[in-house]
Amino acid sequence: MSNRTVRNRRGRPVTVRISYDADLECLRALKFGEAADGQLSDETDEPVESFLLFRRGRSGPVIGFGVDDFWGLELPDPDTPLLPRTVRFDAPTLGLRRASAEEVILAARTSLDESTPDVVFFDMAVDAGQAGDLEAAEALWRCCLATGEMAAHFGLGYTLCDACRHAEAYGHLRTYTEIPAAQLLGVVVARPGRRGDRRAARSGRLLPPRASPGADRQLRDRGARAPREARAARTALTLTSRLAGSR
Repeated sequence: MSNRTVRNRRGRPVTVRISYDADLECLRALKFGEAADGQLSDETDEPVESFLLFRRGRSGPVIGFGVDDFWGLELPDPDTPLLPRTVRFDAPTLGLRRASAEEVILAARTSLDESTPDVVFFDMAVDAGQAGDLEAAEALWRCCLATGEMAAHFGLGYTLCDACRHAEAYGHLRTYTEIPAAQLLGVVVARPGRRGDRRAARSGRLLPPRASPGADRQLRDRGARAPREARAARTALTLTSRLAGSR
């Protein structure tokens, strides 16, 4: 593990939402209200291959963890845990309190045969949007958002934009920009794209089209924030202008 201290404020367990993509065999256990794909390197540790520890900010408090090879990850002996014993998680959907990362993974393996609802709704929403069925896409993005998947704000916002409902879209896109930039999922495939691209996005391997050079420079000056934040932010600003002009 990195020499950075694993910090969990006052030893309190982190209450996490469990997300599992059966196609990618990828598990995420994240604090409610967070998204953790595409993080900056100083916010992520990989103590063993395929196991990722996520923080809020550099050397900040733990917000959860991920497993990229869910079934293949070999769990260590109790004497050499993945994380310090002070780091514990509450996972309500798995019926766990103050559990270690290993206990969360084992419980998920016995409980999850298929993708969790957030992943199912995400995929269905993308498919509906690609088919041009905006009404169905909107309903599915709202279902996805109701599961706690914060990245659905982006998909819902752009779906509402496509339906020319900019006033409703603004709040969702604004919320998306307020999620820490390093933790935003690359969901540009909520816009038209290939199914394979969507799968890559869910694993954090696909970024949206780059922002303009000027925007990129501004983002670098603010701490190398991901260009995807600029794209959503520019959209929110554009909507603000449109709304102001319509009054």
